[in-house]
Amino acid sequence: MKRLIYLIFVIVSLSGCQKQGMMQQLVEIDSIANKEGDQKAMKLLENILPESIDDEESLAYYWLLKMRTEIRLQKEINSLEPLEQPIRYYKKQHNYEKLARVYCYKAHILTNVGELKNASITLKEAESLLKHMSKDLNLANYIYYYLGNINYKGKEHDLALNYTKLSLKTSYRMKSDYDIAFALMGIYA
Repeated sequence: MKRLIYLIFVIVSLSGCQKQGMMQQLVEIDSIANKEGDQKAMKLLENILPESIDDEESLAYYWLLKMRTEIRLQKEINSLEPLEQPIRYYKKQHNYEKLARVYCYKAHILTNVGELKNASITLKEAESLLKHMSKDLNLANYIYYYLGNINYKGKEHDLALNYTKLSLKTSYRMKSDYDIAFALMGIYA
């Protein structure tokens, strides 16, 4: 009986370590992407089989990183299906920051395939999450600028101007000359 209890304890401990190990590996890949670039991060992500990830949190984070990296590398993405798992997970966990990011990636893909209306709806969902996030000005700026861009493409010039002005205001709060210049170009487009 003691052996059985010990065996169960070892199995539970190992599965917890495996989960922590995978999450730690994904956090490290995220850091590498930010410091060393997306090419290196993509090579590391390609070494991970999503089928081998056995916990929801790690799988959601894997797909968030994978889709972000593919978008940054301008790879052709043919399916939104990989984003559905992180959307479900981050909704359930009330992780608004990561959920908003996943919505931004989904909107990016929808825009690339010409579904501007669905991209706009998805970005509005991301925008609605901003009230739950305290100070992620970069994400807010991205959402506002992207909503301005989509509305401009959809010939909704007044909405485009309003969102680009929100992006400019956020850029000033961030004290980012680059983002200020980008928002100003959007206003004069």
